[in-house]
Amino acid sequence: MANKYYQRSYRAERKAFKKLENAGYRCIRASSSKGPADIIAISKEHVRLIEVKVKDSYKNIKKSVDEKILKELEVPEYVSREVWYWILNEGWRIVQF
Repeated sequence: MANKYYQRSYRAERKAFKKLENAGYRCIRASSSKGPADIIAISKEHVRLIEVKVKDSYKNIKKSVDEKILKELEVPEYVSREVWYWILNEGWRIVQF
């Protein structure tokens, strides 16, 4: 059985995935986070690289290694790099680069 942190992260990624699909994006989930983003969301005009994190509170957010890698990644101007924080009992906080 997977640990509770993995399960919590997986549920947050699924919520983000569904939110993006409902907004008209075609999404790809990078399982096991082997790349710089957990989700790649594609529309006709835009590509979004999204890292999903789960935190207990917004005050506890510290810049992670994943956020640094994503921020430093060179991408075309039509590609956004984003970290989506699922704050327990609050909802999404989204940081774009």
